[in-house]
Amino acid sequence: MEGRDRLFAAGGAVVLAMLGTAMAGFAGAQTGPETAAMQALVAKAPSCIARPRVVTVTPGQSIQAAIDRAEPGTVISVEAGTYRGSLDLTGLSGTPDRPVILLSAGGVGAAVIVGAPDKPAIGAWGISDVGIYGFKVVSGTSAGDLGGFKIAGPWEKPARNVAIVGNVVTGVGTDGIKLFNGAADIKVVGNLIDGDWREEGMDNVSVERSLFAFNTVRGSARYTSITMKAGSRDITLAGNEFDSRSGVGINVGGVGTSRFNRKFPDYWKGFEASAITVTGNVVGDRPERSVAFVGANRSVLKDNFLAGAVRSRPHDQPGKLHYPSHDNRIVGNTVAKESFFQPDEGQDRGYVLAGNGTGAAKVRAGVAALPDPVRAVCPASPAGTLARTFTSSE
Repeated sequence: MEGRDRLFAAGGAVVLAMLGTAMAGFAGAQTGPETAAMQALVAKAPSCIARPRVVTVTPGQSIQAAIDRAEPGTVISVEAGTYRGSLDLTGLSGTPDRPVILLSAGGVGAAVIVGAPDKPAIGAWGISDVGIYGFKVVSGTSAGDLGGFKIAGPWEKPARNVAIVGNVVTGVGTDGIKLFNGAADIKVVGNLIDGDWREEGMDNVSVERSLFAFNTVRGSARYTSITMKAGSRDITLAGNEFDSRSGVGINVGGVGTSRFNRKFPDYWKGFEASAITVTGNVVGDRPERSVAFVGANRSVLKDNFLAGAVRSRPHDQPGKLHYPSHDNRIVGNTVAKESFFQPDEGQDRGYVLAGNGTGAAKVRAGVAALPDPVRAVCPASPAGTLARTFTSSE
């Protein structure tokens, strides 16, 4: 593969030209506008590195071999085709100005990763300054905590500065995308998650300072389209469409046994979710309930379209923990009926309900609503800044 290594002298211009090719090999449930919006977002990825070293992988070659040799500033450009076998990104690290980028060079979904039955399709432990752009990721697991993406790290070295952008995540597994163990500064933007998940479409266990924007979640999930729990905080959900067949669309907080079979640092104790901002999202009528606050505080649900009810309840495990929900704001949402808020007894302390009403038109959300022109989503982009400026032109 070394003979295919190419060092570009100027700002990724050649890589951008490569991305002008047709999206041969794309397969999925997307419409034309969705595909075009995702492709425009993925095409920005090479601008994250001023002078990238580009390694091209073609069908029959090993993506894993390229990952194992990648250095900061490498773009692993994967040409159209099907690549069987899970990818292990463990220990892969770039730097904030020279991340490592994995790129589907033929267009969104042209490079297809088919995961192994006993591993996540794309897994990572102790990863930093890495981006994954434009792949079709197929999970095929029938048991275990395994699905599409599974990214974390030991508490001493959590995942940092990871961008998951413009991918199609499908198949069967536990979760479409799972982040845990203190993962921070994660950007999950413009992805289509359309599979059958044993638990969640997207699961966040002890995650902070992260952004989920303009994703579309369809298919089915036993529990939720997205969950943020186990001390998760400072997360923004903006412009997503959550319409999977599931019990709940969005869990701000949640329940689980992870607190009792892992050594949780004190920083992650005392609540399930805090300082979560959920704005501009659409929760369709497939989830049984639109939103649940579960052991959550200081969070806001504003300017969303919610087809179902909103619940507030504690995470209570007698003799182990009692995390109530309190001091959350529910403002300016379009709701199905005036009696949409259904708190458990005592789980509305400090809540603000204002400006919610029925009858307004559904807002556009998900990958089809990606702004044009889009901004580059780089691994080191500050999630908070990106959330505030994502819709502005560069």
